[in-house]
Amino acid sequence: MSPGSNRNDYDFGNPESGGASAPLPSDIARSASAAPMPSDNALATGVPGSSGRRGVFGRGRRGGAEANDGSGSANPGRLGPGRPGRPETPSAQQQSSMLHYEERQSRVRKTAGIAAVLAVLAIVSLFVDGGYQKLFDPVEVFTCYGIWFQQLIAHVTNAPDALTPAQVLEQGHMEYFRIVNRASLTLMTVLCGAVLAVAGSLYQMAFRNPIASPSMLGVSSAIQLGDMIVVIVFGTAAAEHLGERYLICYVCVVVVMAVLFGCARLMAGKGKPMNVVNLLLIAMILTQLIGVLITYYTTFVFTWEMWEVFNSLSEAIAADLTVIGWGALLATCIVGLVPIVLLRFRLNGLSFDDAEMRLLGIDSAKLRILALICGTVLLMGCQVQMGTVAMLALVIPHVSRMLFGAEFRKQFWGNVLLGAALLVLCRIIVGFIPFIGPIIPVSVILNFLVLPFFVWMLATQQRSWG
Repeated sequence: MSPGSNRNDYDFGNPESGGASAPLPSDIARSASAAPMPSDNALATGVPGSSGRRGVFGRGRRGGAEANDGSGSANPGRLGPGRPGRPETPSAQQQSSMLHYEERQSRVRKTAGIAAVLAVLAIVSLFVDGGYQKLFDPVEVFTCYGIWFQQLIAHVTNAPDALTPAQVLEQGHMEYFRIVNRASLTLMTVLCGAVLAVAGSLYQMAFRNPIASPSMLGVSSAIQLGDMIVVIVFGTAAAEHLGERYLICYVCVVVVMAVLFGCARLMAGKGKPMNVVNLLLIAMILTQLIGVLITYYTTFVFTWEMWEVFNSLSEAIAADLTVIGWGALLATCIVGLVPIVLLRFRLNGLSFDDAEMRLLGIDSAKLRILALICGTVLLMGCQVQMGTVAMLALVIPHVSRMLFGAEFRKQFWGNVLLGAALLVLCRIIVGFIPFIGPIIPVSVILNFLVLPFFVWMLATQQRSWG
């Protein structure tokens, strides 16, 4: 081959050589604006026509990711948010977050709805003149509450212009004290209804039984025994000895619970947890013994006047709205609710078996006893003020579980709002029903309202609990 031929081959495409013409500026622009060929993408990933396999110039998917131009669109060879015409499938974490958000919004709506119903019932209850089957004049109600607020400010600031009760009556507000007492009664009813529902939930979780109620351990019978002792000691003046009544009733509940748990511990043996069945059987025996004793005294020992006083106390026909009554109720609520609020997350473990609770590091026996003691304290404080209303503690937890789920933390506020709303509704109905005495017991209306639901619950009861 001649030297000239080598020179021509070497200088081919060189602008300074004469072997080929130089590219025009239009050709350079056209080549810069042209779309890339599939082979160009293949060179970026290593395999012609594919971006997801191992190639010469890259490592499969990592090479395809590195070939992205940074605009946020996915590689054409992969499925992703940048793939046109194909929606992105949410991940499991995203689906869980969406379900959690929807469940939380549903719970908030339900809670707000029940709270609104409770607020309406409480406002209506303020206008009911209990015992007289009528409504207060709305103008008089607002006027009396205004006077009460002024009196409160005057007493707090020690102002000299505070009105005496006689001066309030002289101004023509003859129903002032009944209206103010109605507000106090409504507030006490709200608190007792909320606390009773929480106590019922604690009992059902502790026994792992949907039909468990606070009356199963004999708390109601112990309080009636205390009322009977008060009538025996003070006679027809028992209603005037409020401090002695609370003390005697609370002592009777403590004694009955001590005997109950002591006998159950002896039957279980040393080092073994208490058997729930034995606990219920002993409670049934104690309840029957107390019932026989109460029946004997009310039938053969009490006079008619003493029986009326005992019935008024045990059924709480007239709620105690004095400072002593409020102090006793608030003390029991604080003692019973504080441990429950602090251990609200651990209480969910009561829904599991004892073996599963041990695996979770929870002492099932101590936690169950704590739940029963707190529920007993709550019931004790409420029944002294509202009478035998344990049926509320049996039914409301079922409704709360249906609306808010089985987690104790979520159904806690459901129990509080539903229990308060139901008891306030019963209090309103009681104010419009004429009775032989001054007022019908609120427990009668409560049982009448919840018994149909209780029958339906028994008819549709599941075999398992948990």
